[in-house]
Amino acid sequence: MNSVQTWIRRLNAPITVSIAILLAVGSLFFFFSAGNGMSLIWADGNWTRQPWTLITYPFAYIGVGGIGTLLWSAFMLAWMIYACGSVERELGPPKYIGLWVLFTLLPALLMLIGANLMRGSTVLAGPYLPISAFTVAWATRNPRMQFSLWGIIPLTGRILGWVVVAGTFFSYGFGTPVLGVIACLHLGLAHLMAAGKVPFFSWKSLDDERRAKRQEIEEAAFREEVLARKLEREEKEKLRRLFERSGIDDK
Repeated sequence: MNSVQTWIRRLNAPITVSIAILLAVGSLFFFFSAGNGMSLIWADGNWTRQPWTLITYPFAYIGVGGIGTLLWSAFMLAWMIYACGSVERELGPPKYIGLWVLFTLLPALLMLIGANLMRGSTVLAGPYLPISAFTVAWATRNPRMQFSLWGIIPLTGRILGWVVVAGTFFSYGFGTPVLGVIACLHLGLAHLMAAGKVPFFSWKSLDDERRAKRQEIEEAAFREEVLARKLEREEKEKLRRLFERSGIDDK
């Protein structure tokens, strides 16, 4: 137990770890209840009557069952703790929570509205959409980092980002390519935000922003002090020259 607590503290990603635990617990619950109650939290055409599902649908997930499903779920949670945890440590919990809500809410809203406009239907369940957005953000911040997918396939962060985009398009765009494009829109936003190309968003933690602001204030005060000393020296030099000229005139 102590080793687990030590590991969690070392991760320094409390929000990511909490979400991963909720996903695991929810998955076991829905497995033993045969999926009863999932319709109350997944997002579908009834989202206008159940608006909370736009946020809760990632937890409508059964990650246990066959060996393939179990292995995929274990890999997904491990990757989530690694990549999403990295983003949380970089941004800090407050901004990370805001982005988790954004990357959960935005794609769900766009996809459900898009499906309705095309007179189709879709059901959103599972955490893939927000995790994919954080993966693209992580890849944007670490484009040259090399690693092996499943310990077999060599990749870099940049390649992984494109793999996620392609996987999202083909997963959600099967039969309706437009819906696949819509599903990728929040990935583009994640890339722009991580690249610092969104004017109203700074990819820094609140502590980093405070430190940067404090440093900016200190540097401005230093510049003002240097300028004041320079003006003081110039004024003294003018007075000295004035006195010298006055002495010459008296003679």
